[in-house]
Amino acid sequence: MDCEQARDKLELLATGDLPEADRQAVQAHVRTCPACMAAMDDYRALIAKMRSTPRPSEADLVAAICSAARNEIARPTRPARARLLLFGASALAATLLAAVVLWRLLPHPADSARPLAGGGSTAKVVSLERAWQHAGARAVPVSDATAVVVRGNSVYLLGDEPDGGHVVALDATTGQVTWQAKPESLGYLSADDDHVYCLAPADNGVTELLALDARSGEVTWRFRQDGRTRLQAPCRAIVAAPGKVAWTTNTTVHMLNSADGSPAWARPILQEGLLSAGAVMGDSVCVASGIAVHALAVASGETRWRQAISGELSRVGRPLLAVGGERAFAVLRQRSGKSRVVCLDTALRREVWSVTAEPVFHVLADTVTGNVFLREQDVVALDAATGAKRWTQSARGCGPVTLAGGQLYLVDTSDRGRLLALNSRTGSAEWEMTGIRSCDPFVPVANAGLLKTSEGVLQAMTLQH
Repeated sequence: MDCEQARDKLELLATGDLPEADRQAVQAHVRTCPACMAAMDDYRALIAKMRSTPRPSEADLVAAICSAARNEIARPTRPARARLLLFGASALAATLLAAVVLWRLLPHPADSARPLAGGGSTAKVVSLERAWQHAGARAVPVSDATAVVVRGNSVYLLGDEPDGGHVVALDATTGQVTWQAKPESLGYLSADDDHVYCLAPADNGVTELLALDARSGEVTWRFRQDGRTRLQAPCRAIVAAPGKVAWTTNTTVHMLNSADGSPAWARPILQEGLLSAGAVMGDSVCVASGIAVHALAVASGETRWRQAISGELSRVGRPLLAVGGERAFAVLRQRSGKSRVVCLDTALRREVWSVTAEPVFHVLADTVTGNVFLREQDVVALDAATGAKRWTQSARGCGPVTLAGGQLYLVDTSDRGRLLALNSRTGSAEWEMTGIRSCDPFVPVANAGLLKTSEGVLQAMTLQH
C-alpha cells in the first residue's frame, strides 16, 4: 500500500470506521511512513478537539459551509495554487470534509460562555480607520506559507495570481505596489535589508530557496534543497547573522552566505525526525528535533550542545521552537497526540520543566514578562521559570499571536470574530475590534497594524479608541 492509497482511508481509521479488511494494511503502512503517521496524528488531534468543542448551531454551520463554497467557486481554477495547498498540507481536502461530517456526528458538550481572562469582558470596543488595503493576497488557513513580512518601510506578501503565487512588495505608508517578482513562489517569506527570501517549486517536486533583491524583486540567487526528497513540512529561512541565512530542510540545517547563496556548511541530524525552523541564540542557531534540541555554531555548524528530551514522543511532525534569554522552549508531539512543552536552560544545559498541553501550533517567548505564550484552541500563558499556568484566554482561532508594546494580539474566530489586544502580563483584555475573522497574525507597525482577511485582503489600519 502506498501513501496515496493509505491517505484516502486515514480519516476512517481515526474514527474507527475502517473495515477490518483495510485496517491492517493501512496500519502497517502508517507504522513505516512518518508522513502518514503525522497525518494520522493530526486526524486524532482534530477529533479530540472537536469532541471538546461546543456544537455550532445548524444555521452557523450551513452559513460557514456556503461561504466557503462561494469563495472557492468564485475563484478560477489555479493549478499552482493547488500545488501550494498540497505542498503545505497533504490531506487538507480530506481533513476539511471529515471535519464537517465529524462535527455533526461526534458528541459535544453543551454550549457555554467563554469569558475573557479575569472573569467577564471589560475590553473597550474600538473602531478601525483603514489607511489602505491591498486585495489579491493569498490566504491559506493555518499555514506559515502566506504570512506577511514587514521590513523597514516595505511590506512583503504572497500575491495570488492566475499563474500561481508571486512575491509582492508594497510601500508600508501608502500600500502602493513597489514590485512583483516574476518567479512563481510557494511563500514562506523572510527578509533582511538586502533580500527577500522565499521558497519556490523546482523540477521533480524539489523545492529551492530564492533570494530576491529587496529593491527590484529580481532573483539574486537560488539554492536547491539536498537530494530529491520532497519537503515534508516546509519552513522559512532565518537571518542567522550578518551575511548568513539558515534554512532547515527536513533533517538538515543549511547555512548560506546571503550575498550569493553559496553554502557555508550543511549539518544533517538523522534518526531524530523532522527538524524545526531555526532560532538564533547568540552565535548559535538552535533547532529542535523529535527528541532533542541542538545548538550549532553559526560560523562552522559544529555542535555546541545537544539536550535530549525525555518522555513518550512520537518523532513525527515538525517541532516548534522559541528562545528567550538563556532559555529555549520546544514543543514536540507526544504519542497521545497532545503536545509536550519543554523548557531548557541553555547555560546549564539541562531540562528545567516540561508540561503536557493540548495540540499547540504556535509558541512565543517574552523575556519582559517572563511568559511563554502557547496558541492552542485558546491562548495560554506559562511562567517561563516554572512552567506554571499564569492565565488562559478563551479565544477560538487558527492564527498565531503577536507581541508589541506590552500587548498580545490575536484573532478570536468565534461568533462574528474579533481582534483582541491582551495585557501580556495578566491576560486581561484591553480592547477588541469586532467583525474580524482571519487565520493570519495581526502585525503591529508603529501606531497602526496589518491584518490579512480570510478573503485575501491585506488591510492597514489605525485604531480609534
